[in-house]
Amino acid sequence: LNHLHLRASVGAAAVGGTVHVAVLPKSAGPEEDIIVGAAIWFAPGQCLNSTYQQREAGWNQFMDAGSDGMRRWWTEYFSPLVEKHVSDPDVFGGERYPDQVWDLNLLAVHPQFHQRGIAKSLLQYAELQAARIGRPLVLKTSTEVDVTIYRRLGFEVKRKIEVESPIGNADLYFMVKETV
Repeated sequence: LNHLHLRASVGAAAVGGTVHVAVLPKSAGPEEDIIVGAAIWFAPGQCLNSTYQQREAGWNQFMDAGSDGMRRWWTEYFSPLVEKHVSDPDVFGGERYPDQVWDLNLLAVHPQFHQRGIAKSLLQYAELQAARIGRPLVLKTSTEVDVTIYRRLGFEVKRKIEVESPIGNADLYFMVKETV
């Protein structure tokens, strides 16, 4: 299901989001351009899976592939839980979410290219766009390693919650970086 979930995020962003790609060009040595990293954003006015077309780009297939229990967990527990926290004024600014934030859905860099500033460059590119209109960057992440990385990049943890699941509980961190 992880592959389908990733595909759903990429599909939704391709239809109604913002995708930034980091490429190692041919001029740097390889025989062809190589994608080394990507960031999937939902800029102000964009929202993950908010349209039929976005859901058809992968979300529906992800949900169809899961068990009834997984679908119930996602729709009756996880989505409402996340919505409760992102709409809290102390977390992502309440009414300004999602219409007035840059929401990072995915940031990935090929392991061969870690520690080369690629993730930082992808974030800075969006940050410049967000700063031009006075909007913050927001994200959700689930690992302490990610929290450490994002803190180094200027993000602040606004809230940490525990997410319960039949396969084990996990922490979920809500992070913000103001751009003004």
